[in-house]
Amino acid sequence: MIYLITDYGEKDYFVCALKTVIINFCRILNTNPIILDITHHIDSYNVFEALLNIKGMLNIIPNKSVIVGVVDPEVGSNIEGCVSKHIFKNKEIYFIGRNNGILGAFYKSKHIFTYKIDIKKIEENIKRKGIFYKAGIKEISKTFHGRDVFAPLSAILYHDTQNNTNLLKEFLSSRIKPLYYKIPTIKKENNKIVGKIIYTDKFGNLITNIPIKTVEKAKKVRLVNTNQKIDLKILKNYIEGEKEDLFAVGDSFGYLEISRFKQSAEKFLENYGNIWNFRVEAIF
Repeated sequence: MIYLITDYGEKDYFVCALKTVIINFCRILNTNPIILDITHHIDSYNVFEALLNIKGMLNIIPNKSVIVGVVDPEVGSNIEGCVSKHIFKNKEIYFIGRNNGILGAFYKSKHIFTYKIDIKKIEENIKRKGIFYKAGIKEISKTFHGRDVFAPLSAILYHDTQNNTNLLKEFLSSRIKPLYYKIPTIKKENNKIVGKIIYTDKFGNLITNIPIKTVEKAKKVRLVNTNQKIDLKILKNYIEGEKEDLFAVGDSFGYLEISRFKQSAEKFLENYGNIWNFRVEAIF
């Protein structure tokens, strides 16, 4: 399977362009992957959000999946596009995108390789009317590498994984070191585990960096900023929080989450200050 994650949204033609290019290449290569969207609503340029959503998928995506991650404010710069391979729970997972920290999704996986994508080799393929030219890529845009570089290479890589070939090698150069953005680490202070809010989802839930497994025996959660201390119950699910202003619950990302039943915890907490300035304490 080929998975797509971008900050493109759905207003413009960008996502359709990626999928069309993949299909064009796959027709030439006589391969037929399933193309799935992780999300295209990553906040613009927010690499950290993208890696968190990729990380959330790793347990369930199948072996030899290819992830195309295009959250790419550095397009056209000297920050390398890359192809990376990691082993996660005995599964081969491949990534194609910019080496701009998004590979932090694989920080705890076994790193096999990361290669730099060679744009000049792609341009040479176009000049001699190779597969890029035949699939409709006549030149490499300076601002749309998702369409002209990453999407095409994902189709070639998928073909390689299914047919034990190495066609992708033609478009790669040297091995490089992957750049990993990391989820902020928690701290332990006496009878507390201390973390912070790192992400807000579509529902306004506030995801923290505290793994839910570390607070299974905690008595409560406390939100603290300069002027406020707000104590929350730790509940098993959302319905239990029906009568609470805010509550804490384990989320599908695997972290402690601050929620409000059928309403936005983000908007509610903004009444008490900047949500990103709150310290999150799990108290035992």
